[in-house]
Amino acid sequence: MCVLAAGFLGSPGRGALTSAYKAPERPAALNYKLSFIPSARPQGRVNTYVPKPFRASAESVRKYAVLFGMESAGITEGAEAFTLRNGAERLIIHKDAAFIEYENAGETRPDAPPRSDEEAVRRAEDFLAERGLFTPYEEVKALKAPDGGFTLSFINRLGNLKNYAFPQVVRLDAQGRVTGADYYFISYEKIGSGEIKTMEEALAELPPAGEEVDLRKGQLVYFYENSVVQAAWFFEGETGREREFECFIPATVYD
Repeated sequence: MCVLAAGFLGSPGRGALTSAYKAPERPAALNYKLSFIPSARPQGRVNTYVPKPFRASAESVRKYAVLFGMESAGITEGAEAFTLRNGAERLIIHKDAAFIEYENAGETRPDAPPRSDEEAVRRAEDFLAERGLFTPYEEVKALKAPDGGFTLSFINRLGNLKNYAFPQVVRLDAQGRVTGADYYFISYEKIGSGEIKTMEEALAELPPAGEEVDLRKGQLVYFYENSVVQAAWFFEGETGREREFECFIPATVYD
């Protein structure tokens, strides 16, 4: 799964559990050059997981209504989700996925805009912490929109690898007001394991060449594809046209 984009893709599509990266078209032919030294072969094995089944209950709806200060909001039950509305705020609690969405379409307050990516991250952290939803993370990806807003994606850990499958996502407008969030509370079930493909083998599987890409980083992570959370080599770089390039190459060699 490879992407030519303006940055980290951030938020998943609407609906039940979907990859945090939208499935893209395969990019046009590419040339690669490495700006890092490929790592030696990792030792040991790596696990494969699926999200455990989940069913939202009336108790869980009440819990998140309280956390988001929407106890008095009207609740609508649909086929796939419970929806709470409180003025310009909307909270969607999916029935069959450990996933909630928050939206705030209210007018922008005249706050001072974030002066840096770091300040935008702090505001997103504060939003999660105030609702008891903040958890330690391994990495945060900040994508700045043309209008000055931010999408912050917080990458957690699964086992000993970063888990890019389902990041917590907070969106800010140009004034630093939170306009939306995607929050996952997934438990995972191990379904198998396998040996790890070498980085050199993964590099050989990158799509064939045309536009030059400078690969600046490669790391072993988890990602979500075909309903499975599996290990992948994640390559990041930039094209000669100053577009960011990201690619996941599945890394598990099953017995």
